[in-house]
Order: sequence, then structure tokens, then C-alpha cells
Amino acid sequence: MKDKGLDVDQLLSDVFSNGMEYILDASVNEENFSERLEYKKRFPGIFISAGIHPNDIKDIELQTNSIREQIQTGHVSAIGETGLDFHWDTVSAERQKEMFRVHIQLSKEFDLPLIVHNRLADKEILEVLKSEKASNGVIHCFSSNFHFVKKFVDLGFYISFAGNVTYKKSEEIREAVRHVPLDRILVETDAPYLAPQKKRGRLNYPGYIGYTIDCIADIFNLGADETAQLTTQNFLNLFHSREAIDGK
Repeated sequence: MKDKGLDVDQLLSDVFSNGMEYILDASVNEENFSERLEYKKRFPGIFISAGIHPNDIKDIELQTNSIREQIQTGHVSAIGETGLDFHWDTVSAERQKEMFRVHIQLSKEFDLPLIVHNRLADKEILEVLKSEKASNGVIHCFSSNFHFVKKFVDLGFYISFAGNVTYKKSEEIREAVRHVPLDRILVETDAPYLAPQKKRGRLNYPGYIGYTIDCIADIFNLGADETAQLTTQNFLNLFHSREAIDGK
């Protein structure tokens, strides 16, 4: 967020002062773990992951060693984000799949949930998850159709929705929401991207999560507070008991 000109300290202070309870800071590469860890120490509601985004793969062996070292600090709650991204032609599909499998094995080794990134790779993501017998984690920023929701849920995964669920042309995503069990739904911002419809064109940040919660609540005919409570409990069910491999 700093590279977008935002004051991260002030942003975090504001959102936690205004009712935010938990934030998961999802890793995209191994390069700023120390800085992320400092924020976690200052703001107890922050959880952090360790992983390499499929577009950030460079040296698989070296990056895997870095992820392992970060996990072994005892402060990591999840592995990822990892997965497949076939939108950008920057890393070959085979290298992405190789690194995805590495993340899955680390997830199993340390009993930490996966944060799975999926862009234009529904079938391939499912094939890898099934072949590796992965069953613990979340499909983040879900943007597929409802046909894939049940497939991911049946594997054991949670489904997380971001601000794009609120877009006028996202009826397909909203239809997918309707097929997710209430005990498997999560919400996210994917900040600084995917600002919700009412804030579209601005940098996204955690303070906008309420717009996504309102949208999910409307789909299920629930109150916003009730939806916030159930997604918070789902978050804790997935991440809290695994906050650190060495315990607190």
C-alpha cells in the first residue's frame, strides 16, 4: 500500500479504531516479510501469510526456502497467496503449477490453510488441488461461476468474495454466492484493487469491506451485522487456531 502513496500506519489505526477486528495480510512475494511482521506485532488483529503469487515466481528453490524460513518464525497463519494466473503471460503454466504444488506441500507439512489465487484457470486449479489431495484453505477473490463453487467447497475450501461482487455486471459472481454454504463464506477487499461499486475508481482499502458485506447480506436476506458476524466466525475457524505453528 505504501507504493500507492497511502499511510499504512494511519490506515490500520483508523480501521481498527472503527470496528475492524481482524485483517489477513496476504503475501505476494518473500521480500518484505520483516516489515509485515512489524505491523502484525503492533496491531494484534493482523494475521499474515507466507507465499509467492504465481506472477512473482523467479527462483523456485530460493523462494521456497524463504517461505519455509518465514513459516518457522511461528507468526504465519496461512500459505499463499498461490495458485495459477493465466491472464498475464509472465510465468509459464508449468512453472506456476510446480510452485503451486510446493505451496500445497508446505500447507500440509505445517498444517496451515492455503490462500488460492485463480485467474482464468478454473479447471487447472481443480486438477492440481485434486491431484495433491489439498483440502484446507480458501479460494480468494472468487470470480468464477456457480458451477465451480460446489467443486471447491466439496474439496473442503472456503470461498472469499471481494468488491467485484458488487459490480453491476457481476451477476454471475452474485449467483455463485447463492451456492456457497453460509459457514464457508469469507469477505475481503483485495486492496488496493477491486474497490466496490460505490467507490469504484478509488484505491481500495479495508475500510470499504462493509460494501461487500452489504451485498452478501442482501443476497441471503440477512442483516449486515449478522453477515459480518458469520464471516468473522468463518475467518476464525479457518485461520485463528493456526495463527502460529509454535502457538502463542
